[in-house]
Amino acid sequence: MTNIYLARPDLSDAASVTGSTALGDMSLQNVQKKSLSRVYRTSDLSATIAIDLGAAQEIDFCSIVAHNATASGTVTIKAGSTDAVSDYTSGALDLITGNDLGYELNSFAASFTAQTYRYWQLEFSDASNPDSYLQIGRVYLSKAFTPTTNIDYGVEEGFSDQSRVSRTISSEVISVDRDPFRVATFEMSFLSQDEAFTSLYEFDRLRGKKKDVVFVPDMSETTHFQRRFIYGIFNEMNPIVNRAFRLYRKRYRIEEVK
Repeated sequence: MTNIYLARPDLSDAASVTGSTALGDMSLQNVQKKSLSRVYRTSDLSATIAIDLGAAQEIDFCSIVAHNATASGTVTIKAGSTDAVSDYTSGALDLITGNDLGYELNSFAASFTAQTYRYWQLEFSDASNPDSYLQIGRVYLSKAFTPTTNIDYGVEEGFSDQSRVSRTISSEVISVDRDPFRVATFEMSFLSQDEAFTSLYEFDRLRGKKKDVVFVPDMSETTHFQRRFIYGIFNEMNPIVNRAFRLYRKRYRIEEVK
């Protein structure tokens, strides 16, 4: 079991991205947008996405959200001081992190030893994809936050369903249907001052309630990774609490973005 990861895409969203030719108006720039209804799609099943951060940045986390790759699909993360990206490679990683649960869309996340480079590249391979195209909703390259002491016991993970349900005079159920979305509520009670203010304070300042984040409860998870991974927004903006000498507490509720 690993400690949680929280990631934000400020660095990759500000980057210049180029890559394999997109189909129609499903442009590559859609991977830098919050809405998963705007996707990048390419018929190149060995596609590449080149990411120029503009300057060398420390990166230790990558996530590819809402993709259609198969269980045999892989991605290789490369980085370097030039656009040849020859200084670092992750090797081929499974695009479906953890077990394939048969979902239409899955997500990928990987943490690695921090690398400080300007140029990054994602190299995909999914030759057997029956869709005959590769589709991606969102891409993150970031310096993720993981606390020294993990979240408290009592984490809540589940769904919110905002369907409206009523009954007729004869008790027939009438509903206005909405798709349920994943939610997670958790608290960290053993944060250092630097963790609270250097890291989490900046999450609140830069993301607020309107911008997306990625929450990974356990990077080593296999069986339930695709169920527990959340691409979402903060539903609550709770303050940092100085609960004891040199100890700080922060509570979050994250709601899935679709």
